[in-house]
Order: sequence, then structure tokens, then C-alpha cells
Amino acid sequence: MASYVIIPSGELRVVEHRVASGTEKLVHKSSWKGRDVAVLDIRGASRKSERELQRLMAETTLGAHPHVVQILGETDDGQIVNEWAPLGSMTNYDGSATHFTSKAGSLPWSVLAVIACQVASAAEAFWNSSLLHRDLAARNVLVFSLDPPLVKLTDFGLVATAGQERYGWPKGHAMGTRWMAPESQPDADFHFDDKTEIYSFGCFLFELATRGTLVPYARTGNDRIPTLKRAGALPWEDLRAVPSFPAGFRQLIEVCCERLPGNRPSFGQLQKYLHRLRDTNGESMTPTSMQACPLNEDPSKPWVPTSPLLRDFDRNAVLAVGPNGLSNLVEKATAWRMSRDQVYSLPLLSDAACDALLDDMIQFHRTGRQTSRANSNNRFSLRLSELGYEPFLRALVEEVVSPLFARLQEGNFKLAYRHGHTVQRVHDDALEKSPLPGSNRGSLHTDDSDVTVNVNIGGDWEGGGLKFFEENTETPAFVLPQAKGQAFLHYGKLRHQAGLLTAGYRFNLVIWCDIVQCAPDRI
Repeated sequence: MASYVIIPSGELRVVEHRVASGTEKLVHKSSWKGRDVAVLDIRGASRKSERELQRLMAETTLGAHPHVVQILGETDDGQIVNEWAPLGSMTNYDGSATHFTSKAGSLPWSVLAVIACQVASAAEAFWNSSLLHRDLAARNVLVFSLDPPLVKLTDFGLVATAGQERYGWPKGHAMGTRWMAPESQPDADFHFDDKTEIYSFGCFLFELATRGTLVPYARTGNDRIPTLKRAGALPWEDLRAVPSFPAGFRQLIEVCCERLPGNRPSFGQLQKYLHRLRDTNGESMTPTSMQACPLNEDPSKPWVPTSPLLRDFDRNAVLAVGPNGLSNLVEKATAWRMSRDQVYSLPLLSDAACDALLDDMIQFHRTGRQTSRANSNNRFSLRLSELGYEPFLRALVEEVVSPLFARLQEGNFKLAYRHGHTVQRVHDDALEKSPLPGSNRGSLHTDDSDVTVNVNIGGDWEGGGLKFFEENTETPAFVLPQAKGQAFLHYGKLRHQAGLLTAGYRFNLVIWCDIVQCAPDRI
């Protein structure tokens, strides 16, 4: 691990003032003990927090990572001292030429792939340290050499701890909406995780492929970028002509910048793709082993859940509330009372679990295959037991839903899994945009179950709350809004109906359960 020292400011000799600047910092080139160093003068509200973070990084394995800029220490008057990158940043904020942009035209695609590998390994190191960089962009990559290639990730002003329920943004820092994932946009969920880092890396890869000459969505104003991203627009969408990239580079940018997080690769997959790009001079991203045996390509073989999350049930990864999941679910559950029974709403599934399941449903639909009809109320549904998801759904009921229901009902209840299916609601105006077919029509009904779990797994919609009705009434007792990962837990005999969407599309997972043990007054 690197050492972090307090450096008397008198030991530093300024070589060049203001070699770079950002929204809240100035960078000077200085000399210290015979070596060139970068001195960062951080101003504003983030000064103290960024110094504390840099000290923490220097004292962990991140401080010794070969592709994270080395933090040497800080001066006695609070300036941060880092190692000096002789060739500067890959690109400049103002678009002016850099050493990289002046030389990149002669670099083979295999060298660009090596550079991408180095940046990806740095971003993965942050993730493995439970941190998110949140500002992956060419301007934050320092170039130490191009022959052989050596680059390092820098600028840690937006680094945040992974797994937060709500993320903040340091006051005074500009928002890099061009590089941020759709779900990270300030007018969306403002959510960050490993999949949002992969999206930002895809935008960096676009910059790298253009050899530093273009930023993502170069001809679009910041105010319109979030809308473009949510529509699935790629970084070159607003250009008159798509830049000429080798097929492998183009494909990897497309995969990293997928609108749905579950469609983006993991860091482990990303490294495999980048190594393949290096070995093929950018022409292919798919390793030979994956080309030889693609999952679910043979229609004569049963469908296999593609994500490990859907094959091996991991409660901490699947649940929205993480460790101590059951107690947290009970605390977060809201009871909506009716004359005899209750409906419970609670955050059940993690974004990763929702995205994995929805991605599989989309991929299955693209193959042209069908399952038998899952229920009589909506013909647009998939029977999940026919697609290999029964072990996952059974474990979800037995390990989570059954004990949760017993705690909520304060009784001797035990549930057994019977059946699982999807429900696909699509507004008429969104039929062409929706990744799955669906209908906006659904009748007032009861379920053929003792207990139903209805959880939203994603979409982009307005309206369509879930209505619950008392006996012999046509006016709902209440209407509950839906959100990704949010579940409703209720007795199947309760009359309910999905309200009409006013726009967009929404997809739900519905699980029917049997009561196999219950309190005497329920027998």
C-alpha cells in the first residue's frame, strides 16, 4: 500500500502555474525532492471531503493500483500532491489539443483496446473497494506513455460509497450528463452502481474510439440528453454520419450503453470483451469460447436463465434491502386496510434482480418462442415455470415471502409456491417502443391463489395504479402506485384491477402461493 505523507509547502517549488483546472480545482506542476508532482488546489465545499477520501484511497490497495493515479500526500496548507503525468490528460475540458489527440491518429486499434483495458481495471478496482468513481470520462484519464501504453484514472471529487439508498452530489460540481446512465440522470432516479459505471465506461470508449475528437451526444444540449438516453440513443445518435469504428468497438459501446442496466456486461465480462478487442485489432469483442456455444441459441433445447442471480438464489443480492433482509422488509412494509383483510406494499426485489429477469424476458421474446398462456386476464404473459425459473421463484417464496407473510399477519402461516408468470402492460401509443408485446386492458378480477405476490420489474410508464375493491362495490377502496422492485402482497380472493396506463409500458412478476399451514381462524 502507498504511504501518505504531510509535505511542508516550503519543500515544493512551482514549475508551472495552472496546467489544468476544473469546476472546483486548479492543478499546478511543482518539483518535490527531485521529481515532478501535480499539486491540486481544491476549493469550495468539497475541499475537506476530497482530502479525506484521497487519504483513505492512498492507504488502501487502490493507492497502489497500477492504473489509478498515485496519491503522494498533502501539503501542510491543505493542497493534494499526486504523481505527475508527463503527457497530460487524454482530453481537455475546453476541447483544446492534447498530446494524446495529436498522436492518437497513428495508434492501432489494438493499442486503444489496451488503454481501455487499463481504465476498466481501474474502475473495477473502485467497485471491488465498495466505491464508485462516477466520473469516467477521457478528461479524467492521465497519459503517462503511449509506447507502451500506460494510462491512469484520476479526479476523485465524485467518488461515492457503493450501495447507498440515496446519492448526493458535491455542491459546485458540474453534472456530466453526457457520460451518466439514464437511471443516474438528475431528473430520473439519480441511482449509481456497477451498471451505471459500465454505461459511463461505454461513453468513455466512444471518446477513445473517436481518438478524443468527440464527446458523447456532441451536437445535443445538456437539457435534452436525459430524454435521448431514456429512449436508448447511443453516443453518436445526433451525428450526421456514424463514426467509422471497427465492428468490435462499435458493438461493445452499444452493449455498455444499453438503456436497461441488466443488458450491460459485468466488469468481469467487460475485461474479456476488451481482451478480445486487443487480440483482433478491434474487429471482434466476443471471445471464441462464447462464439462456439451461445446460451439459448438452439431452439431445440430448453431455455436457461442467463443471469446467475436467476439460477442460484442469493437473498442478499435479490432483495432490495440487502443484509438482514426479512427484518428490514417487515419494517418497510405498509399495510393498506380493508374491511376484513389487508394489502401490504413493500420494496422487495433489487434493481439487479428486476433487470436480470426483464432482460431474460426480452431475449426470450426476440427468439420468437412462446410459452403456454399463463392466466385468463391478460394474454400477454409468460409462464415462467416453463423457462427454468421455478427453482428461483420457489426459493423466493420459501425463504422470503412465506416467513414475511407470517410476520406481517402475526400468525402461524406457511406458504408454498404454485405458479409464476409475467404481466405485460403497454399503452397503445407505445406498442412500437415497448421491448415486449402487451396490452393496456385488464378486467376486475380475483386470483386463483391463496396469496398473491405482484412485483414490478421495470418499464417506463405513467398511470396504471393497482386498484383494490371491497365486496359488491365498483369504486376502489384505494389505488396504489407502482415502482420498480415494489411488491404488493395480498390474498388472492381480494378483487383488484390494474388501472389503465396513460403512457408507456410496464412489466410485472406475479407469483401465486398456496397456504399450507395457517392460523385456526383462516382454516
